[in-house]
Amino acid sequence: MIVGFYGGKFLPMHKGHLYCIDIAAKQCDKAVVIMFINGETKQKFAKP
Repeated sequence: MIVGFYGGKFLPMHKGHLYCIDIAAKQCDKAVVIMFINGETKQKFAKP
């Protein structure tokens, strides 16, 4: 099994980030995306 990893702050999240996540998901059996936060910036994310 090939596991891919993509991490970053994603502030702001943009199409380039989504493109990289999509490529990782297509090239790996499982893709893990980790979003780092520093506690100072509030970010809203869409619920799946």
